[in-house]
Amino acid sequence: MDLDVGAYGELRYYFRAFDPEHKREDEIFMKLGYIDLVNIAKRIEGSVICGIGLLDDICPPSTVFAAYNNMVCEKEIKVYPDFKHEGMTFFMDITYQFKKGL
Repeated sequence: MDLDVGAYGELRYYFRAFDPEHKREDEIFMKLGYIDLVNIAKRIEGSVICGIGLLDDICPPSTVFAAYNNMVCEKEIKVYPDFKHEGMTFFMDITYQFKKGL
């Protein structure tokens, strides 16, 4: 499965339009690393609940799991194998109950 189709379209566009030979690829990805949640996840102090659709092509599951695994706070993850990057009304109810417990 190519789950990064929607997630990284802008990068594909950038390289096609401005750097077709990927001469600046290392520099670009190094800069993007500064804004990756995985690098700051360990600084989160509040309680967290994550909902992840395993078919999500906007926020690929591997990136969510990477950030989640770097969190040292109280955390919980809900995994939904059949969902993409979409509104899940049932998860909104779960989130509401989670917030009530804080």
